[in-house]
Amino acid sequence: MTEAERIADQLLRAFEGDTWAGRSIKSIVAEISAEQAARHPLAGSHSAWELVRHIGTWLKVAEIRLGSQVHDPTEEENFGRIADQSAAAWGEEWRELERRYRGLAEAVTRLSDERLDQLVVGREYSVYHLLHGVVQHSLYHAGQIAVLGRQGGRQGEGSRGGAEGAEGAEGGLRWMRLPGRWWMRRCGFTSNWGRGYWSRFMRRCWGGRWRNGGSGLPGRGAFGSN
Repeated sequence: MTEAERIADQLLRAFEGDTWAGRSIKSIVAEISAEQAARHPLAGSHSAWELVRHIGTWLKVAEIRLGSQVHDPTEEENFGRIADQSAAAWGEEWRELERRYRGLAEAVTRLSDERLDQLVVGREYSVYHLLHGVVQHSLYHAGQIAVLGRQGGRQGEGSRGGAEGAEGAEGGLRWMRLPGRWWMRRCGFTSNWGRGYWSRFMRRCWGGRWRNGGSGLPGRGAFGSN
């Protein structure tokens, strides 16, 4: 197996395989409805749908840059408004993401080791760095999509009222404890789940990267400057 084939394998693992980072994007998105995906359960955050489109945009950017073209996404492409929030549109969004993953993986398998070492046109990093960045970027946002999808679902349950609503709210606390403890350790938190935990967690772990124009957008972090 060549180095390029190994990178393509990692890319497809992020999409639908096994990774040490956790679940694949495909398995996460499969459990999120169009209604859940379109919600903004956290003030100032992107929706799960917007993040799925954002991932797809940067897969496209990477494939274009592999062709030695200078390309930067527009703000609309990067985090544009989701006009059609129907189930059919959500399904098409997902299919488009899958096409972009497979298309980029196929393009990567054709690269030579020499090409991997070459600089991306107009950038100060190599093709190798770009492609590993795409994999890392996918997994980074996969965790956010999982959080938003589940939080959006629990919000809907909690709004029913009565015992059913209370059960939904308590369910939200239960699921947060699972991925949350790993993030707490990574961000230097203790196991204290007291009042204000969630806002402190978001500020410390993601900070401005969670919001529009934040420093975590591709091109401003692992991808270098736009």
